Amino acid sequence: MDQFLRVNAVSYEGSIFGWDVTAPKSVDSGLDSTLKFGFHAAQGSLKALAVSYSGKYMVCGGMDEHIRVFNMYENRTLGELNGHTGCITCLEF
Repeated sequence: MDQFLRVNAVSYEGSIFGWDVTAPKSVDSGLDSTLKFGFHAAQGSLKALAVSYSGKYMVCGGMDEHIRVFNMYENRTLGELNGHTGCITCLEF
């Protein structure tokens, strides 16, 4: 079956992960997931992640006071937003 959900998560070790989840093949089976990406993004703990409505952009932030911006369609980093004066604990598009 086709992907019906992507789950993204950040870790206290500074990594970002993304899984594609597919619908069960039958009522008795569970969800299937496939790790689509996983990479180390920051030296400090990451605490927040947001994905744009279109799914094209993802941002993450945490203890190091930087917000990292990614283009999910092209699988590349777009840059960082600096100047925050505290841990980033929430992000939203």
